Amino acid sequence: MKALLTLVFLAALLSGVVHAQGRPWRAYSPSDSSFSVELPAPLRKVMSFQGEHGANLEPDQQMKGASCYAAIETTPRESRFGIIVFKDKYLRKIPMSRKEFVTSLGYTFLADDDEAQFLKVPVLVRNNGLLGQEYLYVKESEHSSSLYTRGRIFDAGSSFYVLVYVGRDEKDLTSPDAERFFNSFRVRGRARGR
Repeated sequence: MKALLTLVFLAALLSGVVHAQGRPWRAYSPSDSSFSVELPAPLRKVMSFQGEHGANLEPDQQMKGASCYAAIETTPRESRFGIIVFKDKYLRKIPMSRKEFVTSLGYTFLADDDEAQFLKVPVLVRNNGLLGQEYLYVKESEHSSSLYTRGRIFDAGSSFYVLVYVGRDEKDLTSPDAERFFNSFRVRGRARGR
């Protein structure tokens, strides 16, 4: 009986049926320990992460100027949690204001930039000493794939952090998993909100 239960659990895990609620969460940090966040799966460096596409592991998809991370729960398509970090040395090369850069990050990482009308007006959020903007992107479609993304963008002075949560539906964007992910994020060192 015990062996049968183990096989059923493994089959469910491999098919993506077992979700974060059944797994223990813990705090993870990248190798440079610049931030920490609670996740249901280990934090992994990936080539890129976008709300529309999730985590990308292909070397030719590497983002220049950013470090991208994801919690890959079962397969790359099942990654709901992503973090993109832009460091100051990259930011100095960008020919736009910090405010314009934040706006472009919202369109690039949270939304489908061809259909920006589905990106809701950002609201200000405070999170563990950081001041940022929160965005919701809800695109429901009968003919193509629907997309539900919630993101927070923080200007921490020497770095920008983009937190991305990809929901299964609109209600999922305010789920306990989403709240825990966003509210557990902490920048270590000299972070300050702008």
